[in-house]
Amino acid sequence: CIKETGGLHKRDSKESLALSTYSLAGRGTRVEVTGDVRFGMRYNHLTGTLEINIIEARQIAAVGSGGRTDPYVKTYLLPDKSNKGKRKTQVLKKTLNPVFNRSLE
Repeated sequence: CIKETGGLHKRDSKESLALSTYSLAGRGTRVEVTGDVRFGMRYNHLTGTLEINIIEARQIAAVGSGGRTDPYVKTYLLPDKSNKGKRKTQVLKKTLNPVFNRSLE
């Protein structure tokens, strides 16, 4: 769904993490990637910025003891491979259903 408001285009998305089958979760532990991430994207034509709103993740894979993990979301603006195009949310401790509600610009 794309909405336009005063020069702003907004796209709300829900993407599956199934793009990657396995993740190396520290110390070489192989964990099957599961769950969903809910996010929205908006390009502001007036300021020339891309805003990514990380809303939440659900049912992500547990890593480590206790059946919990310390999740975060990292974004890359491709094809830029420098640190200039990378953004990361805060780490939320011991949850499989983190709610971020953070905007990355």
